Amino acid sequence: MSRAPAPISVKNLTLDLATEAGAFRALHDVSFSIAPAQTLALIGPSGCGKSMTALALMRLLPDNARVRDGQVLLGNEDLFALSEREMQSIRGRRLSIIFQEPATSLNPVMRIGDQIIEAIQRHRPTSEASAQALAIDWLERVGLQEPKRRVRSFPFELSGGQLQRVMIAMALCTEPDLLIADEPTTALDVTLARQILTLLGELQREKGLSMLLISHDLGVVKDLAHEVALMSGGKITDQDRSAAFFARHASMGVPALAPRADQSLRPLALDVQDLRVAYTSGGGLFRERQRFEAVRGVSLSLPPGQTLALVGESGSGKTTVAKAILGLLDERAQVRGEVLLSGLPALQQRGQSLRALRRHIQIVFQNPFASLNPRHRVSEMLEEGMRRLRPEWGRDVRRKRLLTLMDQVRLPVDALERFPHEFSGGQRQRIAIARALAVGPRVIVCDEPTSALDADVQAQILTLLHGLQLEEGLSYLLITHNMAVVRSISHLVAVMCQGEVVESGPTASVFENPRHSYTRTLLAAMPQ
Repeated sequence: MSRAPAPISVKNLTLDLATEAGAFRALHDVSFSIAPAQTLALIGPSGCGKSMTALALMRLLPDNARVRDGQVLLGNEDLFALSEREMQSIRGRRLSIIFQEPATSLNPVMRIGDQIIEAIQRHRPTSEASAQALAIDWLERVGLQEPKRRVRSFPFELSGGQLQRVMIAMALCTEPDLLIADEPTTALDVTLARQILTLLGELQREKGLSMLLISHDLGVVKDLAHEVALMSGGKITDQDRSAAFFARHASMGVPALAPRADQSLRPLALDVQDLRVAYTSGGGLFRERQRFEAVRGVSLSLPPGQTLALVGESGSGKTTVAKAILGLLDERAQVRGEVLLSGLPALQQRGQSLRALRRHIQIVFQNPFASLNPRHRVSEMLEEGMRRLRPEWGRDVRRKRLLTLMDQVRLPVDALERFPHEFSGGQRQRIAIARALAVGPRVIVCDEPTSALDADVQAQILTLLHGLQLEEGLSYLLITHNMAVVRSISHLVAVMCQGEVVESGPTASVFENPRHSYTRTLLAAMPQ
């Protein structure tokens, strides 16, 4: 006799994280319930507590997390009262999760088929042959091409989108009562995302599957969720049935989730308002100090998953803007204004908090040879950033990440043990891109990333950047004076002249109908 799915209830969940500065309250009195065959969507800006809530339900919290109050009930069973051994029989069978970053969630030394078979056999009595047939069937259902061949592949042989499909298959193959889907379709194209959402809907109807959906994609939320809860600062600030929630917020607006550029409810990846950078020099006996304003009142908006090109001639202030955003200007610079990274203030951060924020934004420099340490092997350069900015990643996680990075930038694995001088210019730029990707940023500043390369290699690098953007949902701030590059890969463009943005808008609009005389001059000089 089959077991009826059990609803889940979260009651007054309160959780602290131990930090160098003391305890940080990550979740405040969070309560919700999910009935069988129902989906609750958790939405909100990055860092609001959505993924921490999911980890708490799975009892997979980081070592520095402490549950201060509350219960998680699966039916009548309090999951926080179970031993770890008892929890292992529930985790994966009755509760399952699709992680946001599949590349760091799969075992790099096991074939993907073996990993799915292990999950099936651990929780369902079945033979090896039957488990393998089920693994192939699930890979086919989630849209992985050639599933019979792919079951023999290792994770590093698959793309980010393919790994996401493997994770979805692994989470569903045990037919759990509750599925936690943490950004389940962000690495997938629109067609495949629709296929996965249809599959999840069918499973809900057939199996009574309950689902906790965590997503920035409000289109996915509208399609799938029966109820929506808005989180902010570790609290649920609003919760209602889906239709009522969206009707209310369509009229009221949700400022924290409403970027101007794409009219969705996701926060801007990068929001710069009235940025000003000035330098003071000289001074002394009978001499006045001279003040030079290099950047004057620059405002930029970069939506998630898009490219904003900052263009202008040399000396117009483009790189100064980028360095101000990254916190890389020297102490002589006087910086004012507001810079938000996924809603988090950047200019006010110092020390440890600034290093933590740099996980979200990285840079690819103009000259790949000059930006790479000639005495370090590629693996050392890539791991350095992980050690400093991702100290929670252990050795095994870092190794998996290295293999994933080589696959993403289309370099062989043996490149990890070589030195920069052993590569071509295009290969060195691929390494520089891998270094920028290493810590999992959401925004990458590309400062003239192809200007030092010939035309053929330029095309390869631009194709690579475009593919990574689609796979990882990356946002690019592209700094360049090459209008042909801008036209080929950017969604938005801002034109700088003498420290100011004189024109901005969608790329097609600016190219077809330039309003400012300086923009028209730049376009007139563009090679045909």
